[in-house]
Amino acid sequence: MDKLLQFGRKVWFIVRVMSGHEERRIRSYRLQLQKRLEMASVFFPTNCMDNVVVPKCPLIVETFPCKMEGKWYSRAVLREAQARKEELRKQPEQVILSEVRQVVQQMQALNQHLDEAEAAIDEYFKPIDKNAKIIADLQLEKEEKQMKDMAKVMQEQIKMQREITMKRAEAASVESNDTKVGEKVAEIPPK
Repeated sequence: MDKLLQFGRKVWFIVRVMSGHEERRIRSYRLQLQKRLEMASVFFPTNCMDNVVVPKCPLIVETFPCKMEGKWYSRAVLREAQARKEELRKQPEQVILSEVRQVVQQMQALNQHLDEAEAAIDEYFKPIDKNAKIIADLQLEKEEKQMKDMAKVMQEQIKMQREITMKRAEAASVESNDTKVGEKVAEIPPK
């Protein structure tokens, strides 16, 4: 029953992929992530460091505040925000790629399952196919034997018809000879 449910789920997934439902779902998810990125970019713009004067001392650089949208932040916080922003920017691609990989794996598993099912069906019907082949061969042999017998019978009938026509022709020629002799005898005057 579990295998049947799994097969049904796979078939339903394939139907969704073929109909475009899955593609629309992925696209809507990507758009949601893109909106989240845009919202994150509102809070953490990429050019916030452009107008900042960086002092020479590295310790001061880390703790030196940076003004962004009217608020002051430390550089560490800004770096973390930029790292999160980059992560969010990469996330849709990774999600889409992972979903595509998952789809490919499911398709490969389905293909393998179908191949196994086909092999099992072939194996199941192999004895039946052998019996059917034997029966077909026997029927062919029987038909060939019948055709040969019919050919022999027809040849014998043709021979008999030839003999009958030859006998009729001989009888007709003998009869015509008899009538000619009879006419000649009738023509001879009696003495």
